[in-house]
Amino acid sequence: MKLLVIGCGCCTLGVLLYAVNWLGAAINVAQVTEWDSSKGRLHAAYSLVGRQPLTIGVILLVIGAVLLVHYAFSLLNARSEARTASQWEQPADGPV
Repeated sequence: MKLLVIGCGCCTLGVLLYAVNWLGAAINVAQVTEWDSSKGRLHAAYSLVGRQPLTIGVILLVIGAVLLVHYAFSLLNARSEARTASQWEQPADGPV
């Protein structure tokens, strides 16, 4: 259960950091006066905002996704173990 909470929290924080970073760049587009025509004005504004929040957001998103996948596999493993244990405990049909 802890993996689920931590994984969801990391994914949420990662997405929020990623979105806020691009939103900050989009807000600062109006203040950009010079930019490279091949990359565009938004990319120039994005370089002003910085790459650290984006990098941290992507890392948090990946960590959260790995934790959620690990949690899902642990649930599937527990389910298959319970199913196997219940098959061994069932009485055999017919007289013994």
